[in-house]
Amino acid sequence: MTQRYREPEPEHKDPVHPVWRGIGCLLIILVPIISFAIATVLYDEKIPQKYFPLTSDLAFQVNIPGFGWLPLPYILVVTATISFLGFILLTVVYAMIFRVSSGSRYGPLDADPREFKKRKVKKSR
Repeated sequence: MTQRYREPEPEHKDPVHPVWRGIGCLLIILVPIISFAIATVLYDEKIPQKYFPLTSDLAFQVNIPGFGWLPLPYILVVTATISFLGFILLTVVYAMIFRVSSGSRYGPLDADPREFKKRKVKKSR
């Protein structure tokens, strides 16, 4: 097949700004690291054991340089939970900021729906 009959690829409507890509990359890296630090502090304070009981298969200790002996599977479960909640919080905050800062939902070629009233439909007998 020749190039003559090939359709051009459609361009993306709104490409993502490189700054937002950089912020997203940093968040994907930083949120789990911060969650791991929070999980180790919470483990030291014995707070998550009220909500996540420490079972025997999660209790074996691993020596982590800089942190000491920690039950790694237990810490990873708490880290995953905190990361999940952190990403949910960031998503909700981003959605609220986007909703407030974005312009009209309609583009320049869209008709304003407030200008049109619903027509009454005549019932046939």
